[in-house]
Amino acid sequence: ISDIENASQLAIYPNPAKKEANLGYTLTEASNVQATIYNITGQVVKTVVSKNQQPGEHLHTIDVSTMSNGVYFFNIQIGQETTTQRLIINQ
Repeated sequence: ISDIENASQLAIYPNPAKKEANLGYTLTEASNVQATIYNITGQVVKTVVSKNQQPGEHLHTIDVSTMSNGVYFFNIQIGQETTTQRLIINQ
């Protein structure tokens, strides 16, 4: 899903997720990172990360065990660039 120039190896896995999902990416330069999960109606259900991060590899474990089964949208903004991916929860 890497449409973002200053990040590489951007992935959310496993997908579909059961109890937890992982967000992994490598930043090529210091960047403000905002990663959020939205439900099908566009409401924010979980903020994964919201901070300035240094270059290097980053891994975030996301607890999805309290989320209902269904399709969600995972949005990540790094600097001024944004990408969105579908995330399926199947408990």
